[in-house]
Amino acid sequence: MNNELMKYLANRGIEIIKRAKPLEITENEEMLANVAGCWSANADEIRCVVQARCDKLREKLIATDMPYETPVTRNALLEIAGILEDFERIETEFKARDKDKPDDADKDKPEEGT
Repeated sequence: MNNELMKYLANRGIEIIKRAKPLEITENEEMLANVAGCWSANADEIRCVVQARCDKLREKLIATDMPYETPVTRNALLEIAGILEDFERIETEFKARDKDKPDDADKDKPEEGT
């Protein structure tokens, strides 16, 4: 991969490495809670950032893309919009797991018969 691209991504905290399997946020409880909390608290702001990026790509698609570039730009739009779906899926997973957890108040109660 292009060295400048690798530097650009590294400066933004993105590693391009081959993983045995994709990084899965839902496998790490702390990461899951943090991402779900971020989405819950800032969904409108995150949507705004994603929308701004999609707007730029849409303008590129309409104004300057050559016919052979159109599929790539359209795919980029879908991938970026997919980030919102990822946030929603992560939040749903967090809520489902949180609902299944026993309440802390129940944890402090002594078991019956002891």
